[in-house]
Amino acid sequence: MRTPVRLGNSHSGPQQNWGLMMRHGCLAASNIDGVANAIPFPLTSSSKGVVALAVGRANTLGLLGLDDRVGEYIGGVDQEHADITVRQLLTQLSGLDFSWGADIAGYYTDAVQQTLHLPFVAEPGTKFASFR
Repeated sequence: MRTPVRLGNSHSGPQQNWGLMMRHGCLAASNIDGVANAIPFPLTSSSKGVVALAVGRANTLGLLGLDDRVGEYIGGVDQEHADITVRQLLTQLSGLDFSWGADIAGYYTDAVQQTLHLPFVAEPGTKFASFR
């Protein structure tokens, strides 16, 4: 894995640093005076691959099963939400009512608890529900 490199300094003086990270000719990341590191940034669907890799590895190591109930790993939710399985979350068959507004608000609160308190729109495992 390569270490990110700061690519430049501000012309305003040594206290202000900026950096751009390019990949395949496209802007991959930027940082203006550390602001980007301090503000949560919604990754939306780009996080799905990372989550799938992490869950797949945890499954391979026997740390969790795809049909395990999330209530076995996360507390503070009612029984109906605790019964949602890891597989249902991964395949977007949890039956929860996802929305952009609730998702974005989760970046500034506890996103896991917020998600596991969303209302149901379908019985878990019966209806595909993607972000609107």
